[in-house]
Amino acid sequence: MNEPLVIIRDLRLQFRTYAGIVHALNGIDLEIYEQDVLGLVGETGCGKSMTGLCILGLVPRGGEIVSGSIGFRGEDLLTKPESYMQQVRGAKIAMVFQDPSTSLNPLFTIGQQIETVMKRHQQADKTQMHERALELLKVVELPDPARIMDTYPHELSGGMKQRASIAIALSCGADLLIADEPTTDLDVTVQAQILDLLRRLREAQGVAILMITHDLAVVAETCQRVAVLYAGQVVESGPVDEVLYEAKHPYTRALLEASPKRSSRGKTLQAIPGTVPSGLRPLEGCAFSPRCPRAMEVCAQPPPRVAVTPAHAVYCYLYADSEE
Repeated sequence: MNEPLVIIRDLRLQFRTYAGIVHALNGIDLEIYEQDVLGLVGETGCGKSMTGLCILGLVPRGGEIVSGSIGFRGEDLLTKPESYMQQVRGAKIAMVFQDPSTSLNPLFTIGQQIETVMKRHQQADKTQMHERALELLKVVELPDPARIMDTYPHELSGGMKQRASIAIALSCGADLLIADEPTTDLDVTVQAQILDLLRRLREAQGVAILMITHDLAVVAETCQRVAVLYAGQVVESGPVDEVLYEAKHPYTRALLEASPKRSSRGKTLQAIPGTVPSGLRPLEGCAFSPRCPRAMEVCAQPPPRVAVTPAHAVYCYLYADSEE
């Protein structure tokens, strides 16, 4: 396996609200390797998008990272000033958002938006930037790149806008691409095209990808490794084949049983009873235990990390004796 590009340890994020302090992330531990595709999966409200925003230093208003570290090429991003992070965003770490209609500026053409990012982070004249922008639009397989350069976002389809967003994200040769639900609002055919594009870009350009998604089918098709999040904590992580086909944590199993793919194979779709914790109370013990059919008294205590294999880990008392 390649060297770690990003190492996250004990990342904790809180929000001050009128209802009280919301504990959004509760000790995230993650590694993203060079040229890796890591899937970050879980229900809505589990902290997937917040993890990506923390890496970029874009914590929403009212949020505060209260502990932890985010190592990027040996530098802890949480200790760096905003001026440093402004140089990292776009140049070293880029993000593709769920809805390109909100991430693209409606007042500027696609070409202008690509060139603006390059102008901020690279030394190049106008001709060089124009040629590079055209090349990127070809890389993301947009038809007639010369025309797209002068096109405004509202003139493009959803899939074309997402391709343009990917071109902007790659414009400065970022080492890490954070893709936050990049196919959610697209039809099935276009979803497959975008995922295939991201997979080929990783192979061709060597960029690492953090794929944030709620769709296990996306993880199975595009990712090498996966981390399952619940209530702001990683409950299981490892190679995709091990985690999805040899799932250990009851939550991972419940997600698989609730997957639409299950019903397409003639199996009954199983809903997960209960809801994700609101985060208004600090976690005590296993956060999934109120919804878990196999919960035990000991689950009132924080679960241990158990190495199922050298690369596959689960946080659950069901396997605590397996290491002894």
